[in-house]
Amino acid sequence: AQIKSPYEHIIGMIRQFDLTIDRLQAGTIFYYTANQSQQLLDPPNVKGWPGYHAWMSTTTLPLRGVLSTAIAVAGSLPAIGGDGYNSNISNSPIQLTGDQVTAWGKQFANYNGDFDDLLTEMATYLCPQPIGDNAHAYVKSKLPPNTYEWQSLTDKEKITGLRLLANTIMKLAEYQLA
Repeated sequence: AQIKSPYEHIIGMIRQFDLTIDRLQAGTIFYYTANQSQQLLDPPNVKGWPGYHAWMSTTTLPLRGVLSTAIAVAGSLPAIGGDGYNSNISNSPIQLTGDQVTAWGKQFANYNGDFDDLLTEMATYLCPQPIGDNAHAYVKSKLPPNTYEWQSLTDKEKITGLRLLANTIMKLAEYQLA
């Protein structure tokens, strides 16, 4: 398996959450990926990125976590230079609203069912590699302790849990693979 490139990572998140972006927001994606050492159409040499991991470093890997947290938990990826002149005056952030989170969560069969089954279903959807028991336990340990109440929560009350669940899954090594 290969590690996702910065473009695969960001565009994958946008597609997985079924977000739509405009032309200026696409410029924002360009700047975020350039900060992760992958500038579109500008590989380090004619062979491309060596071993498909040249964009991974101690600087860029934490940035992936920041980006997934910005989209999944905060619900907004701030605009950066989206107008092509390094100005965000006319650009808007890429947003994941509470209504979008609810609609996204309802696509899962276990949305109103057992929380462990929902976790497994979401991990299967988000990760190209199946997660193991240790990863499952890790994700569950990072969530609020009231997951046993999941079935009785309203849609509005589930938004925070869905955001935290998605964010924690997106920080797993299995999610970083293409």
